[in-house]
Parts: sequence; structure tokens; C-alpha cells
Amino acid sequence: MHNSEYLEKAGIITSVDKGEVKVMLMDASGCASCHNSLCMLAEAKSRYVQVPTEGRSFRAGEEVIVRVKPSSAYAAAFWLYGIPFLLIMSTLVGLSLNGINEVLAGLGCMVVLVPYYAALFVFRKQRSHTCSIDISQR
Repeated sequence: MHNSEYLEKAGIITSVDKGEVKVMLMDASGCASCHNSLCMLAEAKSRYVQVPTEGRSFRAGEEVIVRVKPSSAYAAAFWLYGIPFLLIMSTLVGLSLNGINEVLAGLGCMVVLVPYYAALFVFRKQRSHTCSIDISQR
């Protein structure tokens, strides 16, 4: 059930709340095809994502497919990594050009990120409507 318009990942529902589910996505290393359990346990990474159910019924432990539009993934990467990078670089260059020593310029770069990530956290519900994530039973 592969659709090239979406990025797809298999996952397991860990919890069900009203209107949304929490899905654990498992990433195994590139050598996962050998199924050596010790190697896979050491290198497996799990990530969690909350997905709206949109009136559908799911239960904990159910295997699902999570689909994300690539444009949503690119937008999220820009908001989470692109803008902070630009903030850090502009702060570093601006403070350095004004004669601030490197240690204080580095601290200034970290301080400038606090209000940015705080704003992202506060407005997360409003931004969640722009991200297109869907799940379906496997």
C-alpha cells in the first residue's frame, strides 16, 4: 500500500486519547535485514508522534501506517532547524561584529533560541493544522 505522494512509516499505537493517538515509530539501522536481535536492540531508535484520529477508532497495540506529505515534512524541518540556524548565525555574526567576545556571543546565540522555541511551543496547536499527518490500519 505504497503511495509516492506520502512519506510512510510503520508504527504501533501506544496510547489512545480523545481525538488523537500516540504512535511509536521504530527506526532500525541499515543492517537490520540480518535480524540479529542484539544488534537491532542496540541500534533501534523509537520516535513518538501524536496523530488526530478524525473520528476513526483505534486501540493501543495496533499496528498502523503513518503518512506525512513531503511538503509538511519540509516545512517542519524549516521551522525546527532552518530558522534556528539563521537566528544563531545572525546573532553570532552581529555580536562578533560589535566586538562582543566569543563566549558571550555563544551564550547570546543560545539565549536567542529560548523565546523562539517557547513561541513554537505556545502556538503548537495552531501550527498543527498546517501539518498533514494521517494514519491507517496496517
